[in-house]
Amino acid sequence: TCHMLLSSKARESRKGNMIIITGDIHGEWGKLNSLINKKKPDLLIVCGDFGYWPAMDAFGMISPAGTKMLWCDGNHSDHWALKRLIEAGNMEIVPNVFYMKRGSVYTLPDNRRVLFMGGANSTDKEVRKFGIDWFPEETIGWADMENLPEHRIDIVISHTCPNEFYNELVDRGDNDP
Repeated sequence: TCHMLLSSKARESRKGNMIIITGDIHGEWGKLNSLINKKKPDLLIVCGDFGYWPAMDAFGMISPAGTKMLWCDGNHSDHWALKRLIEAGNMEIVPNVFYMKRGSVYTLPDNRRVLFMGGANSTDKEVRKFGIDWFPEETIGWADMENLPEHRIDIVISHTCPNEFYNELVDRGDNDP
């Protein structure tokens, strides 16, 4: 798991708002809680593979304290359950923890606009089961692209890389861009 953390100088220059960006939590709530308790960020953003599997019913173990948490989907989530969340219009899965559907925009305290564009193609789908731990909705489709906002975006949070980078990453030997 990769973490991006604004330095303490950046924190001071941003009026005390510390932001951590991470990914691939995969439902490891103990590690997530430890990161939150140690760094005490104001905002934590998870770039996919958060671990949204409602059938496991383990979200009560998430303890965001005073940290607001935003996450987008990756390729390891229950995408049918995510669709039900969207249809219900309630993106807060536990207090202060929000699913950001594809095309959602969040405005940071300094007015930068963050676009969330989750989704990714599973490199391991041949060993996964349709509708249980693999869902065709995990990949970004044309409907997702057509619903993108038309206003200025400063930051994009995504679980997968743009196609332009894919070949370069594969050539370097990275098997999961």
